[in-house]
Amino acid sequence: MTEITDLINSAIRKYQKNDFKSALKFAEKILRKDAKNPDALVIKGNVYYQNHQISDSLQCYLKAIEADSHHQSALINIANTYFEMKNYEQAYQFAKRILFEDNSHKTALSILGNSALELEKYEESKSAFLKILQQDSVDAWSYNSLSRIYQKTEDYKRALAYGWKAVELSGGADEQHLNFGYLLYEIEDSRLMDSIQKYANEWITKYAQNPIVKHMGNALLHNEKIERADGEYVREIFDVFADDFEEVLASLDYQAPELIMEEYKQILSEKKDFKQEVLDVGCGTGLCGILLKKINSKIVLYGIDISEKMLEKARQKKCYRKLIKDDLENYFSVSKKQFDTIVAADVLTYFGELKTLFKGFHKILSEKGCVIFTVSANTVNEQDYFLHPSGRFLHHKNYVKKVLKDSGFEIKKMSEKILRKEGGKDVLGYIITAIKKA
Repeated sequence: MTEITDLINSAIRKYQKNDFKSALKFAEKILRKDAKNPDALVIKGNVYYQNHQISDSLQCYLKAIEADSHHQSALINIANTYFEMKNYEQAYQFAKRILFEDNSHKTALSILGNSALELEKYEESKSAFLKILQQDSVDAWSYNSLSRIYQKTEDYKRALAYGWKAVELSGGADEQHLNFGYLLYEIEDSRLMDSIQKYANEWITKYAQNPIVKHMGNALLHNEKIERADGEYVREIFDVFADDFEEVLASLDYQAPELIMEEYKQILSEKKDFKQEVLDVGCGTGLCGILLKKINSKIVLYGIDISEKMLEKARQKKCYRKLIKDDLENYFSVSKKQFDTIVAADVLTYFGELKTLFKGFHKILSEKGCVIFTVSANTVNEQDYFLHPSGRFLHHKNYVKKVLKDSGFEIKKMSEKILRKEGGKDVLGYIITAIKKA
């Protein structure tokens, strides 16, 4: 037993130092001696989890509790893994199993609370987070979760109060600013407009230097002076959402990549040489890139995005020759490389004034090159563009047409489409193909 204990301690030390390869070797050495050793199975499962082999990690944890049904680390990891897999019922059940033996276990309470929230068991969820706050009265995420519960149950005053508390206790963490900004935007209750305005004003006054607050606060307060989203704001929101980005877009019935793919197919059908160099601007996690590459393997793809975490996801798709981290307008001003086609899926929604961007497109496109992009339609007023309370810009079609013409483009095709859903409603926009004039 002394030898196995020493090996377990060695595996734990390697794991804690992020030397996952060595930790796995030690765990497997233990399992060759004791195939059901629960500690070794948990370490092996943890390594799989770190390597994003989620199903394999879960199997290790389940084997661990077969050997020791009370192994707390295994039970916690099972509950957490089920939650990560969106299997909220199983996460909920395993969290309850832990709490049966230790009713104050903070991690189990958090998993139970969040699982119950997803399962719409709001009272049970609320009870779990209130118990956490009895132990830790400054836990910002518990206040955030309670804010979500109160929003779901339409107790908007408490939702605002708890959301604001989460911001304050976090010291103004970006994640909490984003949560609070979306809360202010999503509460559509005219009876609370004074409260919403009050919170928005206090928020932007106290955290005036934070790019998320600056942009979202001004959008909520309908500040018409903003011509584009601050680059730091865009970078930070996508760094925060990178891990869940594709899942969130799928839930919104996001259509832009498919619409661009169909337009690009048409462009290629009219060309004799399929070996094109294509720049995917605001490429994000590579949703457009992976579709374009499927059209024809000769396409050479480049991607540019301001968020490093989004680019990390795009790299995993292995469809780009090169990925560039930069602000679009800055890149266009310094780049000497030219491309045959530019695609931009839902990127212009972070720009109000489009002249600078379109001039940049024109500069880096080859002769008779084309740009394919989407814009959200300004159905609010007759202005050229409108900063929506969501923080995204809407554009009037006449403005887009004029700026394209002034920037040296001829519109080949412009179609009105539903781009995605937002708040359960269709977001109307345009898919546009424009050709660079000789």
